[in-house]
Amino acid sequence: MKKATCLTDDQRWQSVLARDPNADGEFVFAVR
Repeated sequence: MKKATCLTDDQRWQSVLARDPNADGEFVFAVR
């Protein structure tokens, strides 16, 4: 298991929008 990172919601969302490969496996998001 990876060590948890302290990212803000905005940082996580920017990673999603940028499709940042470095963020793979760092967090999970879902849409409804």
